[in-house]
Amino acid sequence: MRLPSPYMILAVVVGGTPYASAQSDAFSLPPGMHRDLLIQNCIACHSDRLITQTHLTRKAWDEKISWMQETQKMWPLAKDVREKILDYLESVLGIQQTLQTQDPMDGLGPRQTNPLLID
Repeated sequence: MRLPSPYMILAVVVGGTPYASAQSDAFSLPPGMHRDLLIQNCIACHSDRLITQTHLTRKAWDEKISWMQETQKMWPLAKDVREKILDYLESVLGIQQTLQTQDPMDGLGPRQTNPLLID
C-alpha cells in the first residue's frame, strides 16, 4: 500500500481552512471570513480592485448596499448574508475609528531655525 506524500497531506490540511480560497483565486480581495459571500454577491457588478480601493465604516457600507438595492436594482440579500458581508467589509476594508485624546502638537517645542538655511 502506497502512503500519500507529505505534500498531499499538507494540501488537504491547508485546503480545509476558511481562507483557502484567498490563495486559489485571482481576486485581490484580502483574506477573511465571509470573503466568499462578497465574491458571490459583489463581483458580478464590481471589480475586486474597485472594492479594495474603497474604505468605509460599517454604517457607510450598509448604506451603500441599501443605495445599490434602491437605485441600481441590486437583488435582496438575506439578513444573515448581508451581516456577514458587512462583517467582512468592516474587518478588512473598514475605517479604523480611533479617538484622538491628545493634540498631536502637544509637547513640541518652538520651531527651531535651520542653521543651514540663510535668511
